[in-house]
Amino acid sequence: MLSLVIPVYNEERLLDELIKRTVSSLESFVSDYEIIIVDDCS
Repeated sequence: MLSLVIPVYNEERLLDELIKRTVSSLESFVSDYEIIIVDDCS
């Protein structure tokens, strides 16, 4: 399993596109993955 951690800050309006593109890229390389999006307000 591949875990991808993506730190974000004030990116709410872009998250949908980010997730779509990330999933599209990941699916061409691996079949078992998770995407962890972290907003730690830093």
